[in-house]
Amino acid sequence: MPRKSTVTVVRQSLQELVDQFFVSPHAFRTEQSLHCQLYYLLLKHGLNRPCRSGAGFDVSRVQKEYPPRTSDKRGRRGRFDLVIFDPSDISSMARWDYTDETKAPVPPTIAIELKLNGGLRWSPDNVSLPDIQKELKRLQSEDNRVKHPFLLYLYRIANLKEAKGQVESFKRLEALFVAASKEYRRVSAWLVGTEFDPAQGFKPLASIEVKVERGEVTRRIHRPD
Repeated sequence: MPRKSTVTVVRQSLQELVDQFFVSPHAFRTEQSLHCQLYYLLLKHGLNRPCRSGAGFDVSRVQKEYPPRTSDKRGRRGRFDLVIFDPSDISSMARWDYTDETKAPVPPTIAIELKLNGGLRWSPDNVSLPDIQKELKRLQSEDNRVKHPFLLYLYRIANLKEAKGQVESFKRLEALFVAASKEYRRVSAWLVGTEFDPAQGFKPLASIEVKVERGEVTRRIHRPD
């Protein structure tokens, strides 16, 4: 059986994370928990073998909080949430700090940004996506040289009998998300929302999956059996 490409493995892992979120949206308390789960899925689906760098040490193909070649912020903020290297990327690492001969971070084949419940409010008038333009720009930047950039935003939406504020707010967020993502055609941008009602035992109700890729929008509604 031919080995799956890195992009295929990443798409499979992202979709599995989304499907898990559809079933158990409260299983992941924080955004960092989602990062850890995706890291696990990437390794489970084949990205678990380290490769030898040009400097002579082994490097794992999946890394977290990786700096872009052109930084838009100092410190941990402004780094890619997760990146995935192909073996050829790792072989070009000439120094112990994962940089090339010019002392710049070696660009990964894939970079992923994730967010959980960012900007969701009880009133549609108050929703915002303050970081999305910055993250999309970082992912698509020619200077950062990411071959396959991904953006994944996930939302837990409280659908209460007496208050539909978050349901309406998510609709507004979807419009903002799609409009921003269409401007960055190289980024594969995914938006996921799962509705729940505490009065019904927190069980997932309807889930929405929106993908914006090369300017095209696809939308899928998922309802539990």
